[in-house]
Amino acid sequence: MDVHTWKKHFATIFAWIIAVPFVVRAVYVLPSQGIGSDFTPIWNAVKKFTAGARVYDEDYSTVDPHYLYSPGATALLSPIGLFSDKTFATWVMMFLGAVCILFALAIATRMLTGTWSSLWLPIFVIAFFYPHEPIVSTLGLTNINGFLLFMLVVYVWGTLRVETEPVGLVRTFFRELQQYPVWIAGVALGVCITIKPQFLAMALISLLTLHFSVLFVGAGVVIVLFAMGWVFMNQPSDYFSELLPYISTPRSYDNGSLQGVAMRYGWSSGVTTTAIVLLWLVTLIAVVALIKWKRSDAVFWAFSSIGVLFCAMLMSSGLVQGYYCIWLLPLAMTIVRKGSPMRHPVMWLAFWALFYNASWFYEHTPWARGFLDMRSVLAWLVIPVVYVVWALMRRPSAHSELLVAPSGR
Repeated sequence: MDVHTWKKHFATIFAWIIAVPFVVRAVYVLPSQGIGSDFTPIWNAVKKFTAGARVYDEDYSTVDPHYLYSPGATALLSPIGLFSDKTFATWVMMFLGAVCILFALAIATRMLTGTWSSLWLPIFVIAFFYPHEPIVSTLGLTNINGFLLFMLVVYVWGTLRVETEPVGLVRTFFRELQQYPVWIAGVALGVCITIKPQFLAMALISLLTLHFSVLFVGAGVVIVLFAMGWVFMNQPSDYFSELLPYISTPRSYDNGSLQGVAMRYGWSSGVTTTAIVLLWLVTLIAVVALIKWKRSDAVFWAFSSIGVLFCAMLMSSGLVQGYYCIWLLPLAMTIVRKGSPMRHPVMWLAFWALFYNASWFYEHTPWARGFLDMRSVLAWLVIPVVYVVWALMRRPSAHSELLVAPSGR
């Protein structure tokens, strides 16, 4: 083993020594101070579901955390009801969430670097487990966003592993169904959409790679889970009559979406609609421009396209919260690519705005509080802009600044 290899191994070990305390802090130390406020509605809902009581019977006029998941998601989450003690169940869910996040980071790093022992992995762990958002808050609040991050990465991994033969659309479809990555990716897609319909954005990767088999499996999972929830839930029609009207109405508090911002600052409906249309226009141009990297760097293309789509999908929805940026972590990890847009200072500033609470700046720069209040909103909006400019100004080639990715397999 040469000196350079020894240095890399030493640096990786040293980085892990630094990373482990950050993981312990996020997984145990901080949650010990009070955990589970996001888990309480889930716990109450699954207990009602398993007991045969009405699930969607909350007072949605209050600002308390509410259970916002469909009958299908409720059926999927129902095994939580097997626990008899809420505190124990909360810690189990928090621990499983941390495991899912670590596995997601490890798999994504492997896809981007081609190795499990990359120095980048402990660097990512440090960078993502230190700030308040999104991992520390996700684990502290004990929601299921870490699980969804894992499913997102698994979906991309499975989709990019599907092998396609040019033997006609129908024959290709049935041949793909014989490959296990199709089922892994399809189940991951279906589970994500069942829990959060915004994850429909991920389906674009299967659509653009012509892996309709993955979409078929994903749709089947959504239908089966929803049917299970509908059959076993008491008064499932409440989902449409009680919950959907609440979800479809944007709230003015703790909401970073464009509709939430519009309510806080009194924007007219015309201004709000124009902002949403412009955001989608920029995003779609970015997605189309990124297609150029589908063959030369499929992993970079998939993570970037999904991340950019999430920006538009979430910001145009009725609710965006700070920890939603956890689904941008795969996009952030494309910084391993030389020439990646993630290496632009504007992107660093955007992720700083998403990750950190800026309390020091609030205290020492009171003149900038208006900007600081809007910093996360601006960050979500600037990411598609950076990507559309970057993608339109560059093209993939053998000598591109963007390194050709490993296969991701």
